[in-house]
Amino acid sequence: MVSNAIKTRIDEAVKFSEDYPEALRPAIVGHLLSSPSGVGKLVSTGLDREAERAQEKEVPIKGSASHRAAASLPKELGSEEEIDWFSKLAEELGVPSERLRDIYEVTDDGSPRVRVILQHDSLPKRQIGYTLLHLIAYEKAGKQGATSDELRLLVQAKKAYDTGNFTRNFKTTNKVRAYGNPGQADTEWGLTGPGREEGRRLIKELYSAELL
Repeated sequence: MVSNAIKTRIDEAVKFSEDYPEALRPAIVGHLLSSPSGVGKLVSTGLDREAERAQEKEVPIKGSASHRAAASLPKELGSEEEIDWFSKLAEELGVPSERLRDIYEVTDDGSPRVRVILQHDSLPKRQIGYTLLHLIAYEKAGKQGATSDELRLLVQAKKAYDTGNFTRNFKTTNKVRAYGNPGQADTEWGLTGPGREEGRRLIKELYSAELL
């Protein structure tokens, strides 16, 4: 039977880890449980050897300078790790990252979300436009593509859902390609070379329009 002291220590470690990304929590809990001083020492000093190693790996330890810096970032942008795709895209396009905030926002898990509203009257063109914006940011976030369901939700939210022609619009353009059966909800769509170039052009066009 686990003693009350051990259960308390486990509960403290788990609670402490909840302030960090889910993927890092097991390692943080393991460190805290293996440390003789438990949570108390890590919180009070923030500079013990294990904490320094975590900081070197860009894990923001509570009480450390990196943690305070992450906390001071604008809420809509999240942590530095979460906006890595954002800075990569800005650098590639030669566009100030601050201006990209008019086109994209960052979700709670750090993923890209298209913020801008496209004005084209044609539903198919708006569907493809939103898809290109979404996929080019996804590539910078290290993702090959997005599923049909993800893209359907995107264009529905943007009021650009071409009912009955959603899949057909993708199949008749040379800007995206399917990884799997185009009729399946979990089919992933990725950018082609022309699609990538068109996505970049569209971002620059939107950026330029914002400057007028």
